[in-house]
Amino acid sequence: MVQVDDGYVAIDAGSSPKITMPIVERWEQLAGGPIRGMIYTHSHIDHIGGSEAFNLNDVPTWAHVNFSDEIGMSQLLPNAYFVRGAKQFGYALPAAEVLSNGVGPPMRLYDTGRTSIRFPNQHVKDYEETTIGGQTFILQSAPGETCDHLMIWLPDQRVLFAGDNLFEAFPNLYSIRGVPPRPVRQWIDTLDRMRRLQPRPELMILGHTAPVQGADKIYQVLTDYRDAIAFVHDSVVRGINAGKSPDQLSEEIRLPKHLANHPYLQEHYGTVHGSVRGIYAGYMGWFDGDGMNLVPLSDREIAGWVIEDMGGRDKVTARFEQAIYEGDLRRASWLARMRFANAPKSSESRQAKATVLERMAENSNNAINHNWLASEAALLRGRCSLPNKPKISGELLENIPIEQLLALLPSRLNPRTSAKTNFSLGFDITDKKQQYTLLIRRGIGELASGLIDSPSLIVRATERNLKRVFLAGDIPPTQREFWQCLEFEVPDRGLLSPIQRLLRLARVSRLFHRA
Repeated sequence: MVQVDDGYVAIDAGSSPKITMPIVERWEQLAGGPIRGMIYTHSHIDHIGGSEAFNLNDVPTWAHVNFSDEIGMSQLLPNAYFVRGAKQFGYALPAAEVLSNGVGPPMRLYDTGRTSIRFPNQHVKDYEETTIGGQTFILQSAPGETCDHLMIWLPDQRVLFAGDNLFEAFPNLYSIRGVPPRPVRQWIDTLDRMRRLQPRPELMILGHTAPVQGADKIYQVLTDYRDAIAFVHDSVVRGINAGKSPDQLSEEIRLPKHLANHPYLQEHYGTVHGSVRGIYAGYMGWFDGDGMNLVPLSDREIAGWVIEDMGGRDKVTARFEQAIYEGDLRRASWLARMRFANAPKSSESRQAKATVLERMAENSNNAINHNWLASEAALLRGRCSLPNKPKISGELLENIPIEQLLALLPSRLNPRTSAKTNFSLGFDITDKKQQYTLLIRRGIGELASGLIDSPSLIVRATERNLKRVFLAGDIPPTQREFWQCLEFEVPDRGLLSPIQRLLRLARVSRLFHRA
């Protein structure tokens, strides 16, 4: 919170209204005055999910111009991102078993109530300077942990808000929950621009972990942090040009001693070896340059041969138990992996894999690696289950362009139920004067502009109703409002009767997976 004349400006909004509301109430008791502005450093849910705790009606709300694109991208793989994020942050584990998220206390986003988001009404592409309540705010594009990141600079107070581009931990240049390649070279440039601010910052506030105070200390921390990222990045680039594989590079690349021992570069959050693999994949993709790996064998194929050559499952089990006894967890994990690949439904295989995952979790100093390993082990043993994925509301989708949402529909097709189907679904968005057609050809989808090829069925609605009723499912077909919000029409046959609408809707629904 930044106090300004007659109120305050909030930098980020926390993870949910349930968590943020008491903070807002306490702040307004102490400082007084209403919120005069909101600035999002980036679109991660733990920074924007609490926006409903603020009265943002008619309040300027700033974010990077890529904000909606980043939110929209998360809707392409909602189940995968949720499941992997749940493992990374230990959502399935009892709270007592999750000590940290690497840069702060455990995040339990799924049990903080339904989250909706107030989207920005002001956008920054590169640089904006604005005055709110007599205070100058400079907002600059600062790609790093995300492509929609901003840094906020208050030159009069010499305060810098760095967001999630720096922590008191080595950064996640690649996140194991799954992300597109992060812009590592731009991340370095962002830190350099922070270093060169004039006048030099006296206080740097981070999205997680404690603020950094003092111009000299801030400059040195920023320098060491950018040097560590640059060292890893440039080492990978040199290795790629030398023809080395990601396996070789992840074994070879280590931070120089003066950086490896740095308190802001301990591998509690990101890891060097994970960053190496992420950077390699970002530049070169999955193929490591070895022709033997162009058509790689599956674990199931390898396991069948290995187990036979080793004398059968009992021999493999004996070697696994010996490796566990000797504390050789890498060998034990490989043997458990072979057993699991050969017999994934076997209780013995599952228990062996759980055992080695538990030992690896115990020995891991990296919080998110620990959470993932412990979560997988607990799931294999059946002592926990993943929480339900939070429902995507129409409010969340409201500010994502409709064409971006409709473009996701081909990937939602169920290839089994749509394999013999040739069907076209038209969308007539009445208030936007926009039309689209989803063409379904034997399990493959294509979204086209306009109503083309005489659609089998046309859904007619306003953009808002199409999002909240048809796409988000906020209103089920059992409610009258559903039918009041959507019209269903067949070309040359006009509007459908209620029973015809139900039958057509059922036919359409069975073609898709539930997101």
